[in-house]
Amino acid sequence: MSTVDEAHISVRFKHGVHTIYLFVDALAPFSAVTQELLDLLRERYPSGLTTSVAPPKQTPVPSDAKLAYGVLTVPNDPSRGWKRLKVGEDEKYNPTK
Repeated sequence: MSTVDEAHISVRFKHGVHTIYLFVDALAPFSAVTQELLDLLRERYPSGLTTSVAPPKQTPVPSDAKLAYGVLTVPNDPSRGWKRLKVGEDEKYNPTK
């Protein structure tokens, strides 16, 4: 991992009971962010992400995973839903576009 500096932003990724905080290069394309996140998930959760506690259930991270990015419709209120981000064809846009 590279050094965190002013060109990095903190982002939060949600899935089930998991919240992953990650510093990403604001100028890198979303494809690089996706690859970094998937690498982290596969390393940290080799048997899969917990999607249900009772009964226990895990979902493995597939090798051909597709991710959707979004922002909260109302900041600090996830119950109000999410707005999907347009990341461009082949995720070429970066988080600042």
